[in-house]
Amino acid sequence: MMQPIMTPQESLDVIKKIIDVRRIQYENNGRIIFMWGAVVMAAGIIQFVLTESPLSRYSWTIWLFTMVPMFIYSFIEGGRNARKNRRKIHSGDNIIKLAWLMTGIMAMLNGFIFPDRFGIGFTTVMYLPFCVAALVTALSLQRLLFVGYVVLSTFVAYTALFIPFYYHSLVAALIGFFLFFLPGLTLMRDYRKRTYV
Repeated sequence: MMQPIMTPQESLDVIKKIIDVRRIQYENNGRIIFMWGAVVMAAGIIQFVLTESPLSRYSWTIWLFTMVPMFIYSFIEGGRNARKNRRKIHSGDNIIKLAWLMTGIMAMLNGFIFPDRFGIGFTTVMYLPFCVAALVTALSLQRLLFVGYVVLSTFVAYTALFIPFYYHSLVAALIGFFLFFLPGLTLMRDYRKRTYV
């Protein structure tokens, strides 16, 4: 049987509905995105402080004790949300989730398996994939402000190539602020408005 042809308005309505569903999903996940931002910021600042202490050669371990648990928590929480929302998932949702999963795996590999391979470009290599995944998400949500945050984060990631490695943990904290903390805060605020109105 042939499918009825949709009018342009019906097509736009379907697209709007998909964007609204995706936006609601991300608003629900705003807390996790906010937590990622807070943890990246805290880890970057703590590492910077530790570099001036007798524990300076162990300062990198703060990332091990923060990022690995956050990655596991996010993976478990994502599975929990998927089971809770047993609705049909649009292929666009799967692409975005896969992009974030791949970015997280790349960050773990780059940060803990191959950290000495990138030299001064380490921080840039770590965060540019996150910028790409965040840009895809921002565009799918049609949030111009989030696109601006991604542009700022990308700029900050590239500036790491021109500053001493000593300050890269603070660069990571700044990227965490723009890429995760602020969008997570915005999504949580939007979620509260939507649920308490």
